[in-house]
Amino acid sequence: MSVAAHKQSGGLWRGVLNIGAQSGIAIAAAFFLIRGTLQPHPERLFSPIGLFFQAVLTIMDPFLGLLTWMVVSPFAPFWHLNLSLGAGVPDLGYNRLVFVLLALILFLQWATGRRPWPHFTWLAGWLLLFLIGYGLSIRLSVKGLIEAGQSFFDIWVLPLSLFFLVRFYVNSREQLRRALSILPLIAGYLVVLVLHEQTTGVIWFYPWGRAAQYTAHLHRMTGLLGDPAYHATILDVLMPYFLYRYFQATRAGQKWFYGTYIVLMSVAVGLLYTRAGYMGLLIVFVVWSIIEPRFRRPFFTFMALAGLSVLLLWGPLSRSALFKERLAQGETVGYRGKAFDIGIGYFLSSPLWGIGYANFGYRSLAAGLWYQYAPHWMPMPHDTYLDILLSAGLLGFLPLLGFWITLWRKIIAGCRWFNQHLPGERALWGIVVAATLAYMSIIATLDTGPNQFGNIVYFYLLGVLFAYLQAAEARRRQMIAWGKRQDDV
Repeated sequence: MSVAAHKQSGGLWRGVLNIGAQSGIAIAAAFFLIRGTLQPHPERLFSPIGLFFQAVLTIMDPFLGLLTWMVVSPFAPFWHLNLSLGAGVPDLGYNRLVFVLLALILFLQWATGRRPWPHFTWLAGWLLLFLIGYGLSIRLSVKGLIEAGQSFFDIWVLPLSLFFLVRFYVNSREQLRRALSILPLIAGYLVVLVLHEQTTGVIWFYPWGRAAQYTAHLHRMTGLLGDPAYHATILDVLMPYFLYRYFQATRAGQKWFYGTYIVLMSVAVGLLYTRAGYMGLLIVFVVWSIIEPRFRRPFFTFMALAGLSVLLLWGPLSRSALFKERLAQGETVGYRGKAFDIGIGYFLSSPLWGIGYANFGYRSLAAGLWYQYAPHWMPMPHDTYLDILLSAGLLGFLPLLGFWITLWRKIIAGCRWFNQHLPGERALWGIVVAATLAYMSIIATLDTGPNQFGNIVYFYLLGVLFAYLQAAEARRRQMIAWGKRQDDV
C-alpha cells in the first residue's frame, strides 16, 4: 500500500471514530434527557443542561454568550435556569454564571497579554467606591450577611459592572451593530407581553405572589418582571434607539418597521398605567425633539392635538377609571411623602453609615410606622436615591453622586466629540442622553433594586455606546498617527 493510500485510510478511520464518538455522546445525552423527563420533577434536569450549554456557548464565543444572556435573562426563573445547590450554598443562578464567566474570560485575556490592562478612570473609581460604601451596609442588614450579600451582588454589583464589562467586548462598528440588534427582540417580547396581558387579563410568566390588580377596573401588569414600572423603565430606556433607527432609515420598509415599534411601545407604556413610565416617555420625546430637528414638527403637533383633545373631552376623561383610580389617586402620593419623611429621619439618625442594607421596611414596620396589610408586603422608600442615602449613609451616596456627575461630564464631552468629528452620527450619542435622563428620572420614583433586568438593560446599552465612542476615538488617533507617518516619508 502506498504512503498516500495509507494516510487516506488512516484519515478515514479517524473520521469514522470521531463521528462514532460524537454519535455515542449524543445518544447517551438523549438517553439521559429522555429518562430525566420521565421523572416526577423533570424540570430539575433543565437547570444543569441549560446552564451547561450557556457556559459552553460563552466560553466558545464570549460575545455571542453576552448577547444570548441579554435576551434570555428575564426568562431564567421560568425556564428553570437557576440551579439550587442546597441550604447554605449560594444558588448557581443563570445571571451569576454568565457574568462570572465573562469576567473570568476577560481577566484571563488581560493576564495572558491578549488584551491590554484597563486604564484607571474616575468613572470606574467612583463606581468602585460606591459599591464598597453601599456594600458595607450589608453588615447591618436584618436579612443576614449571606442573604443580603447575594441580593446586593445580583441587583447592584452585576448590572453596574456590566457597564464596564460590555465595553471590552464591543470593539468595532460590526460588533456595535450586533450588540444593538438584540434590542428589537427585547422590546418586542415586552410589548407582546404587555399588550396580551392588558387586553386579555391572562398572565404569562407569572411571578408568584405579585398583585395583578390596581383597582377593580385597572389590571396591573405582572407577567415576567412582576411590576409595571419595571416594564415601563425598559421600554422608555430603549425608545431612543428606535427613534434613532427610524430617522436614520433610508428604505420605506425600515421606516415602517421602526415606526411600528415606536407606536406599539408607546401604546404599551400607556397601558401600564404608571406615572413614572409616562414621565420617562415624555422626557425621551422632549430630548429627541432637541436632538433631531425632523422630530420636532410631528412631536409638537401630536402634543397640541393631545392637549386640545384633553380640553374638549375633559368631562369623560375626568370620570374615567384611569384618571380617578390611578392618575388622580392620592394614596400613592401620600405614601411617598410619608416614606420620604421616615427615610430622612432614619438618615439623620445615622448620616455616615446608614441604617443597613434593605432595612427600611423591617425597621418601619417594627416601629409601627406602617400597617402591614399583606403577608409579603414590605414598605419601600419608592425613591432609589433616598433608599441608598438612608441604607448606606453618605458613605454610599456621595460616591454615587460622584459617579453621576462624572458620567454626565463624559456624556457632554461625547456630544462635543460627535459634533466635531462625526456630525452625521450625532443622534447616535443622543440615545445615551435621552436614555440616561429617562432612567435617572424614573428611579427617583421607584425602588430600582428589584428591577434587575431593567438595570441590566440600561447599563448594557450605556456600555455598548460608550464602547463605540471609545473605538471611534481610537480609530481617529490611529488615522492621525498614520497620516503623520506618511508626511514623514
